[in-house]
This record gives sequence, structure tokens and C-alpha cells, in this order.
Amino acid sequence: MLVIVNEVSYDKFNTNLSDIHLLRRNQDMNSDIITGKQTPCPLAASVRSEIPEVKYAVRESQSSSELLRTGDKSIYLNGIYADPDFFKIMTFLSVEGNPIGALNEPGP
Repeated sequence: MLVIVNEVSYDKFNTNLSDIHLLRRNQDMNSDIITGKQTPCPLAASVRSEIPEVKYAVRESQSSSELLRTGDKSIYLNGIYADPDFFKIMTFLSVEGNPIGALNEPGP
């Protein structure tokens, strides 16, 4: 029961919460069924173009340590990659700038 309570207790701040869905995949691994959110990269575009009810579909990566570099300075930081429509689905407050255009181009 604690797992279920935890799973439904976060991300309630999103204005589009009732329209947000996470697609998961069942995969057979050594006679065990593993369920995860890793799906083939072309799936987001296919879902968006083939299912009229889907307005946005976003791929995102798992958190990983990435090397960021500018000029002669570099640092490793944890982060994720996400498609540009991420902020059209998820409604996070921004400290500065327009979050909807933040992922259109790489870089700061």
C-alpha cells in the first residue's frame, strides 16, 4: 500500500495532470518480465502522428552524469535529455526565461 500511495502522491502541481500518461514496456528478460519506461526512439513520433488524441509525445533519458564544457572550463553534472515538447506537457515554474522554448536549441 505504501508503494501505491507514493506513486500517486507526486507531480500533482501539473495543470495537465489528467492528460499526462507514461508509456511503459514489458520486456522478456531470461524468462522474467521486466517493466520499464525505455521505449524505442521512433515511438514518440509514431504515437504523435498515428493517434489523433495525442497532442504531444516526449522522449526523455534517465538521469546520468554528463560532461558539460564551455570554453576551457568543464564539469560533470547529473541531468536528463528531453524533447522540446517536455515543457508543453509538464508545467514547472521557471526561475528565468521561457521554459517552452528552453529545449529547442542545445546550449545555455
